[in-house]
Amino acid sequence: IVTGANSYIDIPAAKAYASARGVDLGNDDVVTEQRLLGAMDYLESLSYKGTRTDPDNQALAWPRTGVTFDGRTFGDNVIPTQLKNAQAQLVIELFNGVIIFASSGASSGSTEKFIKKEKVDVIETEYATPKETGEEFLAIANMPAVSALLRGLLKGFGPLFAYRG
Repeated sequence: IVTGANSYIDIPAAKAYASARGVDLGNDDVVTEQRLLGAMDYLESLSYKGTRTDPDNQALAWPRTGVTFDGRTFGDNVIPTQLKNAQAQLVIELFNGVIIFASSGASSGSTEKFIKKEKVDVIETEYATPKETGEEFLAIANMPAVSALLRGLLKGFGPLFAYRG
């Protein structure tokens, strides 16, 4: 447990992970640091198995006790490699322009169209944006690499899609 910790990895680790996957994060370490913190914000918003090792003194969700995955129990002082890799992968996602947090389509003025009405006989399909219909939906980034890395660490793992109309 590191007092005041705000990341599971540092800039060189993020760059090494990205480089191994053919991604050059560039030379602006200030931007990479901002992306690391954005990735941490995402990771800290998730619900993990187990409990914090020292909830009174640790700033981050990990290390944890009581987490078993693939027949292996993580020690109460361990930050899983897949969690560190997930943070680096999130940095890549941010570098590629992915919005990693859910956003409300109607309130953000999303122009992404969805099927509003579909008629099968004499085929008729009507499209609309959430703003046009006054409906709201949550847009959640699809990040399969991140999801795969976090598999087994999260409570109730799986994608969540919420619609409100």
